[in-house]
Amino acid sequence: MKKVTNLLLPALAIAVIMSIFLNGCSSCNRPPKDAIDTVAVNPYYIMHPPIADDVSIQKIDGDSQHVWLFAKFSKSKFSGKYLALIMDTEKIVLRDDGQGGDKVAGDGIFTAKIEDNIATIKNTINERNKQLATQGVHVHFVNRVMVTDTINEKLLSASQLDNFSPFSLSNILRFGPRTPLILPSNVIGNSLMVTDPSVVEDPTRTWNVCNQTGTVDGPWTFGTLMRQLASVDPAHIATDAQVSTFVLNWLKTWNANQTVNGEVVGARAFVLSTIVTPWLTASQAAGSPAGQLDMHFAPFKLMAIVNRLDLRGNSGYGPSNAGEGRFVFCLVLSCQPQPFNVIFEFGVNKTGCAAVQAYGKQWFDLSSLTLGSPAYNSALQAITDQFTKCGTNPSKPDQSSLDQLRTNEAASILPWELREFHVEGASGQQGGMVEVTVKQEPNEIYNGHIPTNTAANVDILANYVNSNQAFFIANDYEIRDSLVINGDTIRFLGGVSHTQLPPTGTPPNEHHWDGTVATGPGFITSDSARFILSLNTCSGCHGGETQTDFRQIIPNGFGTAATLSGFLTGLPAVPDAAARPAGGPVHNRPFSDLLRRALDLQNLVQTPCSGIFHVGHVLFFDPLRMVD
Repeated sequence: MKKVTNLLLPALAIAVIMSIFLNGCSSCNRPPKDAIDTVAVNPYYIMHPPIADDVSIQKIDGDSQHVWLFAKFSKSKFSGKYLALIMDTEKIVLRDDGQGGDKVAGDGIFTAKIEDNIATIKNTINERNKQLATQGVHVHFVNRVMVTDTINEKLLSASQLDNFSPFSLSNILRFGPRTPLILPSNVIGNSLMVTDPSVVEDPTRTWNVCNQTGTVDGPWTFGTLMRQLASVDPAHIATDAQVSTFVLNWLKTWNANQTVNGEVVGARAFVLSTIVTPWLTASQAAGSPAGQLDMHFAPFKLMAIVNRLDLRGNSGYGPSNAGEGRFVFCLVLSCQPQPFNVIFEFGVNKTGCAAVQAYGKQWFDLSSLTLGSPAYNSALQAITDQFTKCGTNPSKPDQSSLDQLRTNEAASILPWELREFHVEGASGQQGGMVEVTVKQEPNEIYNGHIPTNTAANVDILANYVNSNQAFFIANDYEIRDSLVINGDTIRFLGGVSHTQLPPTGTPPNEHHWDGTVATGPGFITSDSARFILSLNTCSGCHGGETQTDFRQIIPNGFGTAATLSGFLTGLPAVPDAAARPAGGPVHNRPFSDLLRRALDLQNLVQTPCSGIFHVGHVLFFDPLRMVD
């Protein structure tokens, strides 16, 4: 078996690198400023922060405005001397050097003095303990899987702080948000996944291509979103001719083979014959110049406006982001929805806890408004304008906030195919859409579930997962463009994603990712690592791992809300797609992803951006690092 060079960059490696900068200054009260900055601004930590094993606090004698914070890290997660967190107004340094309140150097317990009111802390602890005690059970999510626990641990009273003993915050902060007592019943439909026709067919903001009604240049139309992407900057919004060229060039990518990261993505000529040609014909009949698309005839229907704040990074480790905001359209031909979804996925250009929280509160507050009312739709547009318009992220090509545009379709031929596109711009010039790799999904030639794949290629995937098993189990890995095997570079990340038939069914027959099914060099030894690898791929998530028939959002005709998959709305028990463990009983995993997102949103808006609970949240917050 050829050895695959590990191209992952785990937190331990970063910690080792950082320790080079952090040696010395043993007699200082604070480590060197440059050393603090080196840790704090490291961009790797934003999406791959070291997660604390435990966080506890201790009262300080004679000081009611500060507490000691102790964060415990295993050596595999962090082994430096200092760990810096960037708050909105200050920089907090946790130290494990035996100085400045730290008791024992190098014991993995990092110490910092945090400003907070002890009476307020005690009240918060007591209130949360009451909630936990009355709930009886709590729900949290691990790698998107719903976990329901019975609360049987002994709840400690905050009065323990008066004994000057460490008090663990794990029951309150660990595992992310717990099921709250008062989650607004309409937070999912109002604040997370907006599909109601009173919103997505609002005639002042959307366009109905079927009956030619609405507002063709409304802020939520396919044409307007494309126009903003096609613009150079806010002062030079694309003309009708320019947006037509932009969209045509994008659609024409299907008309010829594309090579993406060494993989040939085959042409799908139906896009030209069934979408482009009829659109051009209708446009010219309405008076457009020959070869120019008229957005009145854009054959796409808005299905959903989606809040993906749950994709945000950890702002405590540096400038972060507020996840994504998404617009999901489907193709419509002859007034009938087609199996061709187009998803605009915009990054939200917010940094720091206060800005991200304020943005999250705008979404959360939609739950108190009547869905589809003028007040609701206006408030929602005030949110979406922050990421849909050209100029909302000056650092990106054409100042667009778009992270990527993805398509999911089988409108004419099988298998189902997912493609990804980025905006590519040049200074002062109109850019275009460029087809790029699909993220977190290897080239399908490495998937052992596909019987035609060679053993040598399947061995490569299995060796890669087995060699990095701990990082896959922790869901802290990234599929890179290439691997180096015995000095040779091979292309690894997929140029396209295909969900093979059948997408769902009885394991292990439905589509998923795996090595060989028997022991040997192609066998992925960890059930958990295999599952996480497969779930994180586009095709696995849109297939057997979640028992999803290709699409998470399924279109209906005008006037009817889209149908949502069971992965989003709740599946009580999904059997392991690879039928693991062999001999059973097979792992069963419940999903309810919109509930997970709702808990995450409520946790975000209710956690203060200062004080002990904010610091604790930062130390426990593990970014999702998934594309769906």
